[in-house]
Amino acid sequence: MSPEQKEQLENEQIKGSAAERVYNAYIKDFCEQKRMSLFMAFSNLPLTAEDQIMETKRMLYAIDTLESEIVSEIDTGKMASKALANVEETQH
Repeated sequence: MSPEQKEQLENEQIKGSAAERVYNAYIKDFCEQKRMSLFMAFSNLPLTAEDQIMETKRMLYAIDTLESEIVSEIDTGKMASKALANVEETQH
């Protein structure tokens, strides 16, 4: 593994760890609360409120996309950690 590749993995590991800390400390609960709030808002809308239904759907999509991107960063960091551990293992 080249030094550049190792540095890239280390950076991904650091970003993933930071993302995981923030996600677990705040974002995870925030997303869940927003989903519940949006569901309640959706439940109270009449079927004829097409604009409000679509806006609720857009907000849900935004929350889901945000959470998915953060979880992806976390997963990338975990994979980088495993790759680095495998490199260390093979070198010893």
